[in-house]
Amino acid sequence: MPTVLHAPIEIAGQMGTLCQGLRNFGWTANGYNWFHTYLQYDSPIVQTDAYELMHVFEPLVRAADIIHFHNGDTMLTDYRDLPMLKALGKPMVMHHWGNDVRDVETLNRRLKYPLPPSYHTPDEIRAKLATLSQYIDHAIIQDHELYEFIAPYYKRVYELPLVVDTKALQPVYPNVSNPCPLIVHAPTSDEFKGTRYVERAIDNLRSRYRFEYKRIEKMNHKAAMSWYERADIVIDQVMCGTYGLLSVEAMAMGKPVIAYIRDDLRPTYPGPLPIVSADPDTLEVNVAALISDPGRRRALGMQGRRYAEQYHDTGVVVQRLIRIYEEILQEKQ
Repeated sequence: MPTVLHAPIEIAGQMGTLCQGLRNFGWTANGYNWFHTYLQYDSPIVQTDAYELMHVFEPLVRAADIIHFHNGDTMLTDYRDLPMLKALGKPMVMHHWGNDVRDVETLNRRLKYPLPPSYHTPDEIRAKLATLSQYIDHAIIQDHELYEFIAPYYKRVYELPLVVDTKALQPVYPNVSNPCPLIVHAPTSDEFKGTRYVERAIDNLRSRYRFEYKRIEKMNHKAAMSWYERADIVIDQVMCGTYGLLSVEAMAMGKPVIAYIRDDLRPTYPGPLPIVSADPDTLEVNVAALISDPGRRRALGMQGRRYAEQYHDTGVVVQRLIRIYEEILQEKQ
């Protein structure tokens, strides 16, 4: 079986989950991460830094049959590795995750509620993509939301859904007899997730409905998951127009999810997406509807679990990833 090298940034535990999934299918998959956060995902990859990675660069790349980069970065600063890897004939793919390529200025012309500035300006994003695509022909994104920003650069763009190990998560469906549902919101970025709109809706509902609300932040992943398990309603991001890993984990745990899904993106998802779409204008009424209807909360939780198993489970996603790798490797033969 081939050997794949993942580097250099772990986003939301995805690199580790993909590596473990590839190993389950007999591939040799090694991951190296230099981006460390308070989330502390339990991940089967090597935690390192840019200096250490530079010193093991040569043996790692020579042993790899394909190199899978993440988040618009490569193993050496200023993309110094790309000419060397191209000269070696190493097949490569870049996995873009969101704000590394999302042109917020362009997107905000179409959004009623603008997203905050990214950590890269649009000019910086375009310059990075121009450089990357000189050496890398293939890119991966989690869904169609990012397609418009990278399609002009790469020869082929693949969509690979976010991945979760559903077998490791037992569903805990909302109790229809619970008179005081727990609503959970977990912003890693308040501005991007729309937290002020979420909490405005929550404050407006307190005088009319009985419920609990928990905001999850600055908490490691294991502790956060214990709160998701107890939740009756999970609110993800309400401005971007697509859903994130919180939605996927919550669906896998059997929870009804609220997130803003852009009308133009909904047809691009596989199957009927069981996420309640709500933007800042409609959030309050949609949260109220779920508070008032425990039967619907449970039904959506069950639909979400099935959706996660069918489209986001490790086995399903990794098989798609292997097909992507096989296409890329075949091109190099």
